[in-house]
Amino acid sequence: MSACPHHKETLMLDIFGELNQSFKASLEQHLSSCPDCAIEKDAITQTLTIAKTALDAPPLGEVEAAAMRERVIRDLAIGAKNPPKRKQPFFFSRAFIPTLASASVLLIALGFMASKLLTGPEINQSTRLTVLQEQLPADDLAIINNLDLLTNLDALDKLARAIDQSQPPSPHNNVQGKYGHVKKPILS
Repeated sequence: MSACPHHKETLMLDIFGELNQSFKASLEQHLSSCPDCAIEKDAITQTLTIAKTALDAPPLGEVEAAAMRERVIRDLAIGAKNPPKRKQPFFFSRAFIPTLASASVLLIALGFMASKLLTGPEINQSTRLTVLQEQLPADDLAIINNLDLLTNLDALDKLARAIDQSQPPSPHNNVQGKYGHVKKPILS
C-alpha cells in the first residue's frame, strides 16, 4: 500500500511537526477517509521511533569524560607544538621542476620540427628558378623573365604623367595620348 502521491509531502511535514494548523486539519480529515495514508503515517512514525532509540548514545560516565578531556587537551598541546604543514600547490613544489623542464624541451623540439615542415627544404635561387620554369606556361615565364623591363616601363609611365601634369596645355593641335600625356603633332 502507498500513500496518495499528492499527500506524501504533507505527511512528512506533519510527522516532523512542520505542518501549519490550517493544513493539519485538512490532513486529519483526509487520514480518516484514506486508510493507505493513515497506514503510511503510522509506518513512518514507527520507523523514526525505532531509529531514534537505536541511535541514542549511552550516557558518558565521570571517568570516561575525564579521560576524553585529557586526550583532547593533550592533542591540542601536541598540535600547538607541531602545527600542520601547509601543502603547497603542485606547480610550486620541487616535483614540478622536472615536469616543467620536460615540457619545455618537448615544446622546443616540436617547434623546431614544425618550422622545418613549414619552410620545406632549403632551395637556392637557381634551383627555384628551374622549378618555376618547369611548372609555368611559356607566357607566364616570359612575363617573369621580363619583369625588370615591365617595372621600368611602369616607372617611365609614371614619369610621363608627372611631366604632363606639370606643363600647361599648349594651344596648338595637341592630341591626348593613351596614358594621359599630350602628343605633339609631327611636322613634315
